[in-house]
Amino acid sequence: MSTNMAQNKGNLAAIAFMTLGMAATASVDAVIKGATSQAVPAQIVTVVGFGLTAIFSFVLFLRREPLLTRTMVHPAVVARTVFEVVGSFGTVLALSLVSLSLVTAIGQTVPIFATIGAIIVFRERTSPSVWLALAGGLIGMMLIVRPGVSGFDPGILVAVLAAIGLAARDLASRAAPKQVSTPQLGVIGGLAIGCSGIVVILASPEPVADLTLSMALSCVAIIAFAASAFFFITTAMRMGDVSVVSPFRYSRLVFGFAYGVLFFGDEIELNTIIGVALIVVSGIVLLRREFK
Repeated sequence: MSTNMAQNKGNLAAIAFMTLGMAATASVDAVIKGATSQAVPAQIVTVVGFGLTAIFSFVLFLRREPLLTRTMVHPAVVARTVFEVVGSFGTVLALSLVSLSLVTAIGQTVPIFATIGAIIVFRERTSPSVWLALAGGLIGMMLIVRPGVSGFDPGILVAVLAAIGLAARDLASRAAPKQVSTPQLGVIGGLAIGCSGIVVILASPEPVADLTLSMALSCVAIIAFAASAFFFITTAMRMGDVSVVSPFRYSRLVFGFAYGVLFFGDEIELNTIIGVALIVVSGIVLLRREFK
């Protein structure tokens, strides 16, 4: 009896941490959205990438782990790093092009794309219920994207590309050698993101904005929220039952939509609400299948 009570308390605490992690993640998106009005996306990507590198490097220092090892050139690690750049850069670019609410909604398709990738790459066995869930999730995404409809914004396709990149990153993470720790992956990913931002800045004719106090504070806030999200989510996944905690990742929708409506004047259309509902239901079905 006491064991069940302890487990329930652990799950409740984990749910709280996961919700805080999603609030922090939504806050990252909101600050980035605001920062795109002051600077080009490549500038934001550069600062955030190197900022995260510094944080993960400090974690490795505390854990007395090396920054770089030979294992880090493993094909899966290299692939993960490439997809990390695609997903992160794509998210920042999407936030500069379309509304925060739409980017948040499309971001919830990552588990769906990851499941499709696992079926294709890892030959995972599946069932009719999984295919129905995948179909429902993709239909939900199409309701949000609405290709071919009058008023369609091509910028939303960048958000879809970012979601695919993040899903591919998660799949590559599964294939990465266990000897490479999460902070080490964070250092590699942060370096790659920062360097990609510099490359784009040098190659683009678009002028770089001056670093103002407001921009500097935005960058600090982004890095702080991102580090907090990493801590809260990692703690949640280690503290509670994954099958219980994972569905609360969708609480990010509440925070993302609230930020979008309150601070950026987003209008949540009916097709977006229906699409999100389908994506969430599909995601929960896939989660139950994974943790049975």
